[in-house]
Amino acid sequence: MQEYLDIEQSFFVWPRADRGYYWDEQARPGGLFGEMIENPPRPEPPYLLETPETTGFYTTRVMEQEPALFLKFADIQPTREGILEFANAYGPLTHGETEVLTPRYSYPEGREEEKPWKHGVFGLCDQKDGRIYGTVFADSLKFWQNEIRDMRWTVQVWEWFEKRDAVALERVIHWSKDGQGVSYVLADWEGLSDATVKGDIMDQIKAARIPFSTGPLASKDYHGEVLARFRPGDVLLPAQYLVQSRINEKLQKLVIRPRLLMNDHNQLEPYLCPKNLLAAMWFQFFRTATGEKRFRRCSICGLWADVTGKTQRWSRHADCANRERVRRSRAKAQNSGHKMATRSS
Repeated sequence: MQEYLDIEQSFFVWPRADRGYYWDEQARPGGLFGEMIENPPRPEPPYLLETPETTGFYTTRVMEQEPALFLKFADIQPTREGILEFANAYGPLTHGETEVLTPRYSYPEGREEEKPWKHGVFGLCDQKDGRIYGTVFADSLKFWQNEIRDMRWTVQVWEWFEKRDAVALERVIHWSKDGQGVSYVLADWEGLSDATVKGDIMDQIKAARIPFSTGPLASKDYHGEVLARFRPGDVLLPAQYLVQSRINEKLQKLVIRPRLLMNDHNQLEPYLCPKNLLAAMWFQFFRTATGEKRFRRCSICGLWADVTGKTQRWSRHADCANRERVRRSRAKAQNSGHKMATRSS
């Protein structure tokens, strides 16, 4: 008999526009929901929108078809081009950070034949400028960049922990001199690579003007029960706790609902269903952190591979290994030919 809410039982289907997406510089928060945004401040443009030429949507069963998508997300460049490439392949992160109005989704009042969009919008909003606006929801560039950064930093720590790379983790985990407190510093590798002392790392990060995050992990007065688990000076267990804390924090904010779905025999089964793509990717990370799924970078191409069920000795894709053998064989043959030519001359 299946246990209730087995995390293997997850179901998630996510749409992506058949004509792709674009960055809209003119979009502004508006309509009923956009006007309600007061605190935090309204997101700034540009916003990522599906093109008005969109006629429909493809769907992807992300959990089954793209089990390592959270790792791909962590690796993308947080630029407009990098984000657009990801969105065109997998769709937006959410159903929309906010409601926006934009000229590309509008037409002159009374001239519906000039309506520019081909797919449905969430409603119409009559504006004072004499134009009718389609109501659309979107995520801002800043929202995408912040989410990529959060995932990348957490994956970075998790990867170092999995490798037991204490040297790298010493740049993230920092103990107080009296051993009674431990804190963390998160940043991209260029902000961490040249220093190990927390003060030096902070100076380096501020000088480079790169994003960072820092805060306490545990002390006598803050999660003292967690501090009691740590051995002063150790960076491995605190790193694991940092990953645990960040995944839990994300899953608390994002929505993953239990639902009853019918199987092929019309029997009810329990499933966990993420609300959006961002929630699905953090749920993938959750499953990986518990050891249910295993991933490792190929030592040749650097891309991630699902190594669940493979031996600990796995280090490279089979195709990469074959190409490397061919490359070495050709290099050896060329080197032998060069030596023969040198002796002849």
